[in-house]
Amino acid sequence: FVKNLFVRDKKHGLYLLSVAAETKVDMKAFPKLLNLSASNFRFATEDILQDKLKVSQGSVTPLAVMNDAAGEVKLVIDKAVAESSVVGCHPLRNDMTTTLAPADLLKFVRHFKHDPIVLDFGGAAPSPGDGAAAAGGGGPISRRRRRATEIEYDRVVLEVADELEQIGRREGGGHVVA
Repeated sequence: FVKNLFVRDKKHGLYLLSVAAETKVDMKAFPKLLNLSASNFRFATEDILQDKLKVSQGSVTPLAVMNDAAGEVKLVIDKAVAESSVVGCHPLRNDMTTTLAPADLLKFVRHFKHDPIVLDFGGAAPSPGDGAAAAGGGGPISRRRRRATEIEYDRVVLEVADELEQIGRREGGGHVVA
């Protein structure tokens, strides 16, 4: 599963980092991995996050690049994530987790004109049994609210799966099984 950091630098712009959940990201070392000099990366504000990726804090996901039509956000994916068997990430909201094959994630983000930078952050690859799929609220919720959340989740997952399916057909690849 991945954790995501949305950072900015006045000179170098906006970056969305998707790294293995257990990876520690050294923000002072990050610019060196990209061969950037004179950088001062900071977390982007919630306003910038909402404006560029259309998600709120806590819901950041590599799938959100679909909302960056202007291509202002550079996507950086941890090598451990790109080489894992499955990528678990939020489907544009933080009360659910969906999983994709890394190849499908890459197809998806490339379809939305984001060619990711793959960097080795030195973390371990995420594994399917981490328990992050059980993410949700902290306490009991009403049956009606749970059902509404499940319906919205299903809608988002189907939307992502449909988009991946269309990408696969256009590229002559197969199909995605949800």
